[in-house]
Amino acid sequence: MSNLPENAAYRTRAWIHVALVFLFMLVNFADKAVVGLSSVPIMRELGLSNTQFGELGSAFFLLFSISGVAGGFLANRVRTKILMFAMAVVWGVALLPVSLASSFGLLLLSRIVLGAAEGPAFPIRGEGGTSVTRDGMEQRLACMQMALLLRADGRFFLAR
Repeated sequence: MSNLPENAAYRTRAWIHVALVFLFMLVNFADKAVVGLSSVPIMRELGLSNTQFGELGSAFFLLFSISGVAGGFLANRVRTKILMFAMAVVWGVALLPVSLASSFGLLLLSRIVLGAAEGPAFPIRGEGGTSVTRDGMEQRLACMQMALLLRADGRFFLAR
């Protein structure tokens, strides 16, 4: 009976961790979707052609994959909390010019940096999810948490 409060406190912290990583990934997914949904107003306001807007969309993925691989290696060596904090700071810095962007070049550079910052989110999410599971946690609970994190891209399903 003496282990019950400690176990309950750990379970609560584990679910808070899962919720925060889930929200982190939701923001990651939403950022990519919002630019596509805002294409017409962005093109109109900045006077961009379809080709230029296509370049903006693909610029995001220029460093996305490379940084994703690098982030996977880093996730095995650096604490998840530190990596996620650093990514969130770079996201914020990279998005700041978007609100002030008055030129195609500045927006293009911002999208490249943002892609590099968001690329590691997926491998880091996996590492963050597995760090939640600990000896003594019910396997069912650990699997449910990991399933939520693996589908934390806006299209998740929760089945009984």
